[in-house]
Amino acid sequence: MEAKSIEQIWDRGFLQQPIQTAKINNYLDVRSINVVEKLCKSFSKGVNFNLLAVITVFALNIWLDNDHAILWGIIGSLPALFWFGLGRKQLHEIKQINYQNNCYEYLKSVHSKMEIIRNYNLKTGVISIPVILTPLLIYTFYNQQGKTLGQVFGINGMDLSLGWIFVLIPLLTVTAYFVSRIILEWQSRKPNGIDTLIKEMEIINTLK
Repeated sequence: MEAKSIEQIWDRGFLQQPIQTAKINNYLDVRSINVVEKLCKSFSKGVNFNLLAVITVFALNIWLDNDHAILWGIIGSLPALFWFGLGRKQLHEIKQINYQNNCYEYLKSVHSKMEIIRNYNLKTGVISIPVILTPLLIYTFYNQQGKTLGQVFGINGMDLSLGWIFVLIPLLTVTAYFVSRIILEWQSRKPNGIDTLIKEMEIINTLK
């Protein structure tokens, strides 16, 4: 009868029967590939969401019929388009990692690559905020001359001069940094298939 888990294989004489070593290695090989495939599918969904965002932002500008709607639709879609292209590249890099006939080293390589991607995306995301906001706020500043900050944003009682709009750049950048750090730490603490499987392999290696 075919074993269905590491524990079952172990109970059936892993230490005494060398043939069980092949079975457990095969089990780990199959499970490793399945875990990475699941990770790639999840990553791909996030990447494709950016493509949906591109279409949504562009269509929204056309629907609102703003001045230069097509131009602002294209400009507004650029960030999501950038993240879509970057995500596709990163997904390809994950899939290109060689298996090397060793599921443990394979998982460690994928895990290391995911950490690099997360940290890179965090830094890029934070840097992109002032890069995107600065031209938009400059455009707003010069096209809304004579209005208060409250009038521009539709907030009654906010009589600050329009120059205060540039405070949004450092404010949102710092906020994005701390929010991203919290999300990154939460993701690193949250158990996932790769981390769990790597720990199982390390435990088995110590018992051999």
